[in-house]
Formats: sequence, structure tokens, C-alpha cells
Amino acid sequence: MKPQSPTRLPFDINLIVDAFNIQRQADCKHLQDWLTISYELDTIRTSIIEELYQNSKDFVDYWNEEELKMQMISLLFFVANIVEHKKIAIFYERKLSSTINDHLLSVNCDCMVATSSGIIAPKAPYFFLQEFKKGKGEKVDPEAQMLIAMLIAQHQNKDGKPIYGSYVIGRHWYFTTLLGNQYCQANPFDATIKKDLYQIVYVLRALKDLILSRL
Repeated sequence: MKPQSPTRLPFDINLIVDAFNIQRQADCKHLQDWLTISYELDTIRTSIIEELYQNSKDFVDYWNEEELKMQMISLLFFVANIVEHKKIAIFYERKLSSTINDHLLSVNCDCMVATSSGIIAPKAPYFFLQEFKKGKGEKVDPEAQMLIAMLIAQHQNKDGKPIYGSYVIGRHWYFTTLLGNQYCQANPFDATIKKDLYQIVYVLRALKDLILSRL
């Protein structure tokens, strides 16, 4: 008798939660510690955030994926200064796949922060940002795609540490963590509110410290 082939899970958050017995929570210490961190920014980075805020606050809900990525997200990652030479890199449009508990998981990661190997290749992924979708009229589920990427990373890393994630819908940034089957999500940050925009930068910047502490 042939062994049964793994079943491919679709991008459906309810099916994913059931398949992996995900326990969804709102109040997790490691998530709150991450999201409440703050940093001092130099004048150059502050001026970039101020200009980004002025340029984006009226249009962010109407940008398509590429516009949102190029006019906001890539600049926020630059200001956050995450990259660490030969240690941490940001990757775009990279595919991840794995078979976990007889489920085939596969996703194209819009953005992934990972340790790097070789010239520039992802090694151990720790953070995913998914979908860059505009606020109106989209049907794809970015949360489901992000959670699948986080499950794959947790399975591959096997270090018992949280995996970090975010999905973006227009102005709203939803930050999440996955530790075991404990999936935590905070209320969204609104990128059209200046204090929230600064906090998004701080949260992204904290990824460098969190990843370096594991190396």
C-alpha cells in the first residue's frame, strides 16, 4: 500500500488554525515586550519618517502592492536599519515550503528577515511581512499566508523561540508572534497616525536585536 501523499493546505486561516491546533491569544508577554520597545533615532532618519508621513497619509489606502512596497514599506525597513552585514538580511519574493504533520505548506514570502548564508541567501527566517495589499477590494488573505510562513520557519528553525510576523492591509499593520501553537496578535498600528508610524519603525528595528541575541 502506497503511503498517503501530504495534503496541501490552502490560504484559509480557519483551516490552518484547525490543522495545527493554533491557540489564538491577544495578550502575550513576548509580543507586548516587542511592540512597546522604543529607540532614539538620528535626525536623518527622523526627517525621512516625517516626509514619509506627509507623502503617504492621504494615499496609503489606495496604493496597490508595488506602490505600497516601494513608497512606504521599503523606506520603513531602511529607516529601521535592520540589515547586519553577513548576519541579517531582508529578502523579497522568496518561496518557502515544508511538510508538517502530513500537510504540505508552501508560500511566496513578500518580505522575510532572516540570517544569511553564501553571497546572499536566506538561512534561518525569523520575521515575515505579508501581502502589501491596499485597503480596498482585495480578496487574498494575507494573515493566512503569513501564518503559513511562520509555521514553516518554526518547523525549520527548531529552536523553541518565537517567530515574528506582520501583515499589512493599507494603513494597518498587524504584528504577531508564534511560539509553539500559541499565536498572538495585537491591535493594529495605523501608519497614518504619526506616533504609530514611529512605533512601527521601532518594532522593525527591534528585530535586529532579537535575531542577534540568538546567534
